[in-house]
Amino acid sequence: MYAKHARRVSLWMLLPFLAAIGCSDRLVTYPVEGRIECGDQPVDHARVVFHPAGEHPLGTLRPHARTDAAGRYRLSTYGVEDGAPPGEYKVTVEWGAPPAEFAGWPPAEIPEEELGSGPDRLEARYADPQSTPLSIIITADQHELPLLTVH
Repeated sequence: MYAKHARRVSLWMLLPFLAAIGCSDRLVTYPVEGRIECGDQPVDHARVVFHPAGEHPLGTLRPHARTDAAGRYRLSTYGVEDGAPPGEYKVTVEWGAPPAEFAGWPPAEIPEEELGSGPDRLEARYADPQSTPLSIIITADQHELPLLTVH
């Protein structure tokens, strides 16, 4: 009797794990971070999107980030800063200037949601995944991505 009850309890304890394994379509992601510069200036508060190159099981998901004041970013795919699946990516960058109403303001005084929301300083040269010259290969053992340089 005890063995039968213990086996039943064991199966119930395994059920959530089995369900999670069977229902998950998520790819394994690896935390990665990088930096973007324009000349020797950090590309601050820019929108960065990694588009899978060629066939990739990511479907419509795109690892993405927003750069900080030093031009650094950490990719997010499924959750905040969870990284990206390994593979080859084309990288788009949109570096918005502060909106005109904040011209001359110190960046620390501009509301966070307004930073980088103005016209693209890169004039859309890196905004299209079909024409961007930026590409990166992410591997499972890589945490720091190569420096991206824009002009």
